[in-house]
Amino acid sequence: RKNVVSNMIAGGTAGAVSRTCVAPLDRLKILFQTQTDPPKYRNVVHALQVIHKEEGLVGLWRGNFANCFRIIPKTAVQYGSFVFWKPVFNQLLGKKNSGSSSSTNSSWGKLLSAGMAAGLTAQVVTYPLDTVRARLTVDSSNKLDGIFGTAQTIMRREGFSAFYKGIFPTLCGSVPYVGIEFSVYGTLRKASFVPKRRDTNELTVPGKLFCGASAAMIGQTITYPFDLVRRRMQVAGYSKDMRKYGGVFDAFSTIVKEEGFTALY
Repeated sequence: RKNVVSNMIAGGTAGAVSRTCVAPLDRLKILFQTQTDPPKYRNVVHALQVIHKEEGLVGLWRGNFANCFRIIPKTAVQYGSFVFWKPVFNQLLGKKNSGSSSSTNSSWGKLLSAGMAAGLTAQVVTYPLDTVRARLTVDSSNKLDGIFGTAQTIMRREGFSAFYKGIFPTLCGSVPYVGIEFSVYGTLRKASFVPKRRDTNELTVPGKLFCGASAAMIGQTITYPFDLVRRRMQVAGYSKDMRKYGGVFDAFSTIVKEEGFTALY
């Protein structure tokens, strides 16, 4: 129990700090994902110039408080539930001792399963906060009034179900993403080329950065189209200009048909 709590605290704090550092890039990503035709932002440099002109420097961090408000419990639940699910899947899948290759595959499968279960748990619990954060991020005209004001507006205009718009593509993408991230990280940390301390065989700081960045980059690249569809569906009720989709498959087919496959990235 103490190990679960410590992982939740460490994971939540790390999530808030890392998200704050990359908040400007994260906001740019969401704005590019959800902008309508004709596009308001031509490229990254132009987007930075427009945001700075219209909203000032703090505009680059718009929605970051909501993001931290969401990411702390999400990361805490994710890491805490991973510690919970890992021994569960170790017991369910059993131990393989028939050979090194079989043992490695079994270990990778357990990490993948535990990571996916952790991602599912965290997403379902904190998804309404993610929807609120997405609305605040695209609100460049300051129509929305903070986290609680935005939540009240969504509830009043669209109902409680609106908080879970895009949950299906989110689970289709983020659950495998977390599973891939944890499994790749767990595999890389055992690799001989990753820097480790000689006395404890623990990863050094550069080793942790390498494993974490590699795991996140691989997972994000594989599951990115689901993230794009999720954002489009989350902000569909924000304004009349935002396109509404009939569902996940309608969103995918419409985006590919009207904007091309590259639009998913």
